[in-house]
Amino acid sequence: MSEHAFILYGSYQNPYLRAVRISDGLVFDVAAGQLAQSPAWADTAIPLGAKNAVINGWPVDLPELPYGAYDLQLYDAAAPSQSDAMIAGWRLVMPHKLLVNPTEFPLDVFGRIRTTPA
Repeated sequence: MSEHAFILYGSYQNPYLRAVRISDGLVFDVAAGQLAQSPAWADTAIPLGAKNAVINGWPVDLPELPYGAYDLQLYDAAAPSQSDAMIAGWRLVMPHKLLVNPTEFPLDVFGRIRTTPA
């Protein structure tokens, strides 16, 4: 059994994620299973499935993304569309599945970005 990358909590109806590699702006095309320069929006939606009632959230299993840093974007819409408003975003570091809020990087006492757990 594989470990979930994280559990998404909140009051969403149909959440989905998108992964954009920050080094070159390529977007993960779920349908093709690879990074692409201009894939169809619907093909880039990483579906989360149904909410798990026991844990009251969505267990998130990420696809096998190439190594690198990504902006992981959260949307909530019945059918993925380019007009959907992004709800939240995190910085994702692969292959470690390390998530951080890009506006709230954890800093150590010397003001350096901490890359290990507290």
